[in-house]
Order: sequence, then C-alpha cells, then structure tokens
Amino acid sequence: MIYIYRLITILFYPILIILIYLRKLSKKEDHIRYKEKIFTSKFFPNRDKKKQLIWFHAASIGEVQSIFPLVKKLNNEKKNLEFLITTVTLSGGKIVQKNLLIIKILIIDIFHWI
Repeated sequence: MIYIYRLITILFYPILIILIYLRKLSKKEDHIRYKEKIFTSKFFPNRDKKKQLIWFHAASIGEVQSIFPLVKKLNNEKKNLEFLITTVTLSGGKIVQKNLLIIKILIIDIFHWI
C-alpha cells in the first residue's frame, strides 16, 4: 500500500508545484514561504542544535491556538526546548509567527520523508 501512495505522490507532484505557484500568483500563498510546500531544501528550519526540538503539526487556526498553552507550559518547565509548528494554512502560519515560534508550512507527505 505504501508503494501505491508513493507512486501517486510522485505522479501528482508536478501538478502540485503548478497549483501552488498559481496560488502564489493569485496572492493566496505567501510570496516567499510557498517554497516550503514544494521543495524539501526550503523546509528545514534554522535552529539551535543544542536545544531539543519538539514538532507540532496543526491543520487549522483552532489547532494552532490550542498548541500555545502546551508550548508555554513546556517552555516554562524546561528551558532547553525549541518548538517547530507546521501548518497547512497561511492564516495559521501568521498566528504562529506572531508568537515568535519557528513556523514551516507543510502541505503533503513527501515520499522520502515517510
């Protein structure tokens, strides 16, 4: 089953690139950050390697907002942490950026990340 998923992902990847670029042109995507959705080299965050990274993924604004209390509690208990929050929406990413956390936009499961 995973091989079928990977095959479908590979086949539709060029179409995804075109769709995301068209969304960028119509201003539905951030003009810089859209690359994070399609190029793996743009996804990896700049981070402090001495700190432990905790990665959250949120699909909606509500999920993004529900993460913040947990992040604040963990940050107060242990100072050696860094948080990465991935979202699929531009509005969710803006909320994370306001809270000064590392944010990356992730839209699909790239086959070699699985």
